[in-house]
Amino acid sequence: MSRSMTTSKEEISALVERVSGLKGPDREVDIEILRLVDPSHFVFTHNPAAVTLDWTDTGSAWKANFSGSGYFSSEPVPKWSGSTDAALALVERVQPGAKVGIDPVFFNETETVLMDAIICIPHWTEWTPISSGWIERYEARHSHLPLAIILALLLSLQSQEPK
Repeated sequence: MSRSMTTSKEEISALVERVSGLKGPDREVDIEILRLVDPSHFVFTHNPAAVTLDWTDTGSAWKANFSGSGYFSSEPVPKWSGSTDAALALVERVQPGAKVGIDPVFFNETETVLMDAIICIPHWTEWTPISSGWIERYEARHSHLPLAIILALLLSLQSQEPK
């Protein structure tokens, strides 16, 4: 795992709430996710007002550095919240070997479709034919598939002990 877990469960819970409330992609959430999964790219600045957001780059990078929480990063930020491929790559980066399942859920009354994302983390050394404790399962639902995947990933991180 590429992250050094210095983020508290409360911070992850706050991010879960924020992502749950999103209607679509959010670049500031992408930055917070990068800060969560790989804080080594961030430096705390004592003057956050001196740094600004600038989304002039339509690619995966940002031109300036994020200052909302007093951090800035030298690494381009992937569009995790806007791309299913990027969200799946994030799962592999943070939980290597995890399996992701996706299932649409249809609601006829309201003519809506939500996406279920299920992350399974197998512990093959603990497998026996009669046990179920060898696999961890995290499930999240959202109308935007990348956000469903990110929510399931955040739930998996929330359940882990700090490292």
